[in-house]
Amino acid sequence: MKVYNHLYRDKNRFGMFLKETGLDCGKKALVRIHGVFRSDEEMSAFAKTILEFLPNACIIGCSAPGVVCDGRIFEDKRLVSIATFEECGIETLFSERVDSEKELCAELSEKLVKGR
Repeated sequence: MKVYNHLYRDKNRFGMFLKETGLDCGKKALVRIHGVFRSDEEMSAFAKTILEFLPNACIIGCSAPGVVCDGRIFEDKRLVSIATFEECGIETLFSERVDSEKELCAELSEKLVKGR
């Protein structure tokens, strides 16, 4: 597994970062997004921006008041963390909030089995 972290500022710099890493942008990758998002729409729009560069990315994320990158804390910033895997696959599933861990496990198990 290789992980690439980028403190996002704008699309141009993100594109340059990807080019500098030599990352195969067409390859499947797990992308974690952390940062300040004031709405679901804002998070979705940002995820779509990332997908413009990494169309096969599996994206997860959360809103946070700040991020940690290179041992420093940055407030009101967004961190894009890209993980690539050499010998395993990536699957992501979405679940609405559930009442119990047992209910969550049952729902996710059913989705995984149906996906095969």
